[in-house]
Amino acid sequence: MSYDVSIKTIPERYAATVHMTIPRYEDEGMVWQILNEETGPLNVIPAEPCLVAAEYLDDEYREEDVELIAWKTVRGKYTAQ
Repeated sequence: MSYDVSIKTIPERYAATVHMTIPRYEDEGMVWQILNEETGPLNVIPAEPCLVAAEYLDDEYREEDVELIAWKTVRGKYTAQ
């Protein structure tokens, strides 16, 4: 199996983020649910294009207590609740 890897620089953007520790990797959906619940009442406008990602912050694989940050790019600034 071969892959083509490319490195790109994207322009600076605003992003809505949630940083938390989840029980296991398969519980990543919890973070996305919280991000959507918190940004919904703010009427956040997605950036064009809207980029989304989950970044795992631990240095190595963990069986539990996985630290990650999930984010999506947005237009403009918003006040955290």
